[in-house]
Amino acid sequence: MTASNEKSLNLALDGLRASLGASPHEKCPRCGRETLAKAIEALGSCYDCHREREQRREKLDWLRQESGLSAQEWRLSFASLQPWQHPALIRRLRVWRAENGKGLYIAGGLGVGKTHLAVCLLNQHIRSGPQRGMFLSYPRIFADLKADFGARRGQARQVLSRARGASLLVIDDLGAGAAPGWAESEFLPLLDWRAAERLPTVYTSNLALNGEAGLEMLSRAVSARLYDRIAGGVENPALLIMGRSLRGREVS
Repeated sequence: MTASNEKSLNLALDGLRASLGASPHEKCPRCGRETLAKAIEALGSCYDCHREREQRREKLDWLRQESGLSAQEWRLSFASLQPWQHPALIRRLRVWRAENGKGLYIAGGLGVGKTHLAVCLLNQHIRSGPQRGMFLSYPRIFADLKADFGARRGQARQVLSRARGASLLVIDDLGAGAAPGWAESEFLPLLDWRAAERLPTVYTSNLALNGEAGLEMLSRAVSARLYDRIAGGVENPALLIMGRSLRGREVS
């Protein structure tokens, strides 16, 4: 909420208080404090709870814009998933908390729901604060870096700079497409910064981190330096999603 908007709201509330005078009081249904009955009728709660809701809504609007998620992705949650969609993994992710800055590596074949689960985890994290989280597509960020080549402050570099401080970062589709060495060198400082600050990163990939069954190895798709930072920054073992592609099936 901008300063001018907050000032206008406060003036309106002060005017409402003055006009109501000694009107009947009721308990706020949210906090239980005594407040004017007319306020509950008009706002659904006391003034303070109404202001807190508005501030939270505006902060979440800003966090959504910062997250890199589409409007559709922003609406995803674990509750929207069907019971047949990896129930054991969903139970684990619902209660997952990063320890010592270690993130997660979610591996599996095409279309098994890796990105869907990672986005649900990110949304849960953002709303729990509210706190800042970000979603990056690995192939897209490298394509954007290529487009920015030669620009000192291109859009892709600005995105990577903002991603440094995200309290949770999701990097999707890791290893998809070959990234040139100069592009990886732009990516490495991001991971080094997050490791130093103990900020967790969640990766999704069609490639195996440590020889998961049936998948090609990530170590063949990225440089040794990048692989070392990824493997050292996530919980071991990786989370493996088995099964057939869910694309085309009902997911929400």
